[in-house]
Amino acid sequence: MNMNAITRIGGKALLKIRKHSPEILLVTGIVGVIGTVVLACKETKKAEEIIEEAHEELDKIDLKVKPTAADHFKVYARTGGRLVRAYAPAVALGSISIGCLVGSHHILNKRYLGTAAAYTLLDDSFKRYRAKVAQQLGDEVEKNLYLGMGEKDDIQEITTDKDTGEVLLSPTKGVIVNPSLNVSPYAIFFDESCRAWEKNAEFNKLTLTSLQNYANDRFNAQGHLFLNEVYDMLGAPRTQAGSVVGWIKGVGDDYVDFGIYNAFSEKARDFVNGYERSILLDFNVDGVIWDKI
Repeated sequence: MNMNAITRIGGKALLKIRKHSPEILLVTGIVGVIGTVVLACKETKKAEEIIEEAHEELDKIDLKVKPTAADHFKVYARTGGRLVRAYAPAVALGSISIGCLVGSHHILNKRYLGTAAAYTLLDDSFKRYRAKVAQQLGDEVEKNLYLGMGEKDDIQEITTDKDTGEVLLSPTKGVIVNPSLNVSPYAIFFDESCRAWEKNAEFNKLTLTSLQNYANDRFNAQGHLFLNEVYDMLGAPRTQAGSVVGWIKGVGDDYVDFGIYNAFSEKARDFVNGYERSILLDFNVDGVIWDKI
């Protein structure tokens, strides 16, 4: 095996170690804490013997005709040194274990902040892209393109004027939005997969209305609200996006809406009228708020 192959193998191994370093440090820290407890318990027996010997020495000193404070101090100092040496391995192992746990948290926190920053940049870039599309094609067409379109024949014909370069849309065709695609990436189904869901349509409607009111109260009290906090209320699993996306005062609608009363959705109307027990919830989030708090 040549040196280049060895270097590549070593590089891959180092990369894997760096990738899984938080898990490695966490496991090492936990094992170290357990080892610290075991060592401390083991050394406690020695400590009891050391203290017992110190008591015996003090008793002998007290039997003297004129015991001095210096005699007692020597025993205390010697006993303290022996106790420190006895517990030194446990203290050292405990310190290393705590360092591993803190290091794991530090690495994960840095990665989380990096992910949040990258997500923010991606969100800003996508918003700028949508703004350019809206400027060229119009707000309504851009919105329809973003939410999803129907059959290919229903899409407007787009052409460009050869002289002016202006984008032209066919006046005879319109964009038909497919209601099944008319949702954001943060939409979830409130169904049996959510802990707050019950097998009663009226109860589910009352639950969602109450949770939406509670979310607004919490939003008004805090000044911000993460989407994952709402997922927690619903008993739905958290998402990575939900940890940086949400609502913040002075940015968007300034209120939390689950999309329960969506008049354009037949399923939502059935849910509100008590014919359906489940509903697709789509939240009016303001976007990434992590960097705005």
